[in-house]
Amino acid sequence: MSALDLARTKVEEANAALRAAFDRSRDDPGGAAQEFAKLCARFPQAAAPLVGLAHIQRLIGADDDAARLLHLALQVEPNYADALNNLAVIMRKRNRHDEAIELMQRADKLKPFDKLYGANLVGLLRSRRRFDEAFAYSEAWAKADPDQPLAWQCLAECLIHTRRSAASIAAAQRLIALRPNATSYATLARALEATGRYLEAVEIAKTATAIDPNDNTALSAEIETLTSVGRVHEAMPLIDILAGRDSEIDCRPMLSRAALLAGPCMIGWKAYEHRFDSQRLRLPKLEKERWLGGEVAGKRIALINEQGAGDNIQFARAAWAIAAQGGQALLHMSPHLAPLFSKLPPGVTFAPTMAPDAYDMWTPVLSAPLALNDPWCGSNAAYIFPPDGRAVPEPLRKPRKGLRVGMVWAGSPQHDQDHLRTCGLNVMMPLLGTPGVEFFALQKGPAVGEIQSAVAGALLTELNPHLHDWGDTAAVIAELDLVITVDTSVAHVAGAMGKPVWVMLQFAPDWRWGVESQTTHWYPSMRLYRQTTPLCWRAPVQAIGHDLAALAAQSGQSRLQIAA
Repeated sequence: MSALDLARTKVEEANAALRAAFDRSRDDPGGAAQEFAKLCARFPQAAAPLVGLAHIQRLIGADDDAARLLHLALQVEPNYADALNNLAVIMRKRNRHDEAIELMQRADKLKPFDKLYGANLVGLLRSRRRFDEAFAYSEAWAKADPDQPLAWQCLAECLIHTRRSAASIAAAQRLIALRPNATSYATLARALEATGRYLEAVEIAKTATAIDPNDNTALSAEIETLTSVGRVHEAMPLIDILAGRDSEIDCRPMLSRAALLAGPCMIGWKAYEHRFDSQRLRLPKLEKERWLGGEVAGKRIALINEQGAGDNIQFARAAWAIAAQGGQALLHMSPHLAPLFSKLPPGVTFAPTMAPDAYDMWTPVLSAPLALNDPWCGSNAAYIFPPDGRAVPEPLRKPRKGLRVGMVWAGSPQHDQDHLRTCGLNVMMPLLGTPGVEFFALQKGPAVGEIQSAVAGALLTELNPHLHDWGDTAAVIAELDLVITVDTSVAHVAGAMGKPVWVMLQFAPDWRWGVESQTTHWYPSMRLYRQTTPLCWRAPVQAIGHDLAALAAQSGQSRLQIAA
C-alpha cells in the first residue's frame, strides 16, 4: 500500500469513527463523548473531534463548555464551517446576535447556500429586523438553488414580514410543490393571514395539522389563524397542547393575544411580558427596582414610555390608579405627548426627563395592569384635557352649518398592521355627503395628500396646517361633536377625552378591542365598527353612514327647537 493510499485509509477510518460517534450521541451521549475525546487526542490538529465533543456538551446543556471547545476548534481550523455555525447558534442563545450573524456569514462564504447555514443566517437576520438583508439572501438562494425547499421557506417568511403579499403566497405555494408537508402548509397559512385572507388561512392551517398533528409549526399556525378570526375559545385549548410539548416555540405571544382579545385577564397580561424577550422591544436599564406589584402608598412610581403613542395614551390611566392608592406617579414619556398631560391631578406628574432621585420604582406603562393586579388598569373616566391657550383654528370659528365631525383615515405607515387598519379617504368618501354634517380632517402625515387627489376639498376642511402638536389636536377635538377614525392614536386621544369617537376596525383587530362588542370598557364614549368581511370596509362604512345620518337629523331638530 502506498503512502497516499495509507493516508486516505486513515482519513476514511477517522471519518467513519466521527460518524459513528455522532450516531451514538443520540442514544448514549456519555459514550459518544468518550469516543470524541479519543479522537481529539488522536488528531490534535483536527477541528472535527472538538466540534463533536462540543455537540455533546450542547446536548447536556453545557453551552459554556461547548463554546470553549468550538473556539478551540476554530484556533485549529479557522475556516471550519460547522464550528462557525454551531458557535453562532450559541451566540444567538446568549442574545449576542451581531456576533452570531458575523459567524454565520463566515460559514456561508465557505459553503454558499448550504441549507443549514442558509436557514440559520436568514433566521438571525430576521431576529435583528434586518429584513432587507434577509430578503436579498433568500431571493439569491432561491435563484441559485430553485429546487431547495428551505430557500423558498426562508423567502416566503421574509416576504410575509415585509408585506409583499402576493409574492409571499406564491413563494409558499412553490414551497408546497417542492415539499408538501405540514410545515409548508403552515407557511402558506401565515402568508394568507398576513395579507388579510383570514378564512382561507384557517382552512390551510387546519390542513397542515391534519397532515401532521405533531408538527408544532402547523399547530402554532392554526392557533394564530383561529385567533385572527375571533375563534379564541378554539385557540386556547390548542395553546395548552403546544405549551405541553417539548418545543422551542414560545407560546406566550399566542397566549397573550388570545387571552387579552377574549377580555383582559391577568393570565394575558402575564404572558404579554414576552415582548421584552424580542429584539424589537427591550426593558430599559434603570438603576432602581422594577415595580412588579404590591403597596404603592407613599412611593413614587415611574411609568416608562413604550411602543406607540396610542399605547402610552391608553395606559397612562395607570397613573391615576396609583395616585388613588396614595402613591405618586411619574409619566416618563416622550416629550411630544406632554401637551396631552398639562392638566394633571395631585399625585400625577409628566416627566419627559427623569433623574434617578425622582422616583423609587418603575415599570413599562403596558406592564402597569400586571403590577396593579387590575386587568383594566384603573378607571375609565376621562383623563385627558386640552391645554389652555390654544387658538381655535379659523375654520372652526365660523358659524356652525351642522354637526361637526373630525375624520382620520390612515395610521402610521411604519405600523406592522397599517396596510390592514388604514382604509384611505376614498373608502370614507360616501360619508362626506351626509346632510347636516361639516367634516374636518384631523389626518396627519402623507395621507393628507389624499384630500387633493380625491378632489374632496369642498367636502372636507383640512386642518393639518393648524395641528402642530398633540395639544392642537386635543383642542380641535374639544370643538367637535364626533370623531370618526381608523384604529390609530387619535382614537385614543378622543376616547381619553370622553369625546364621542367611532372607530373603524379591521377584521382581525388589535387585542385591545375584543372580538364582537360595539363598545369598549377602555373608553365609554367610543363605538366600534368592525369589518364583517376581511379587507372589506363596506359594512362599517354603511353602518357609520346610517348612524351618522340619524345623529345629524337629531342634531338638526335640536337646533331648530333652540332657534324656535
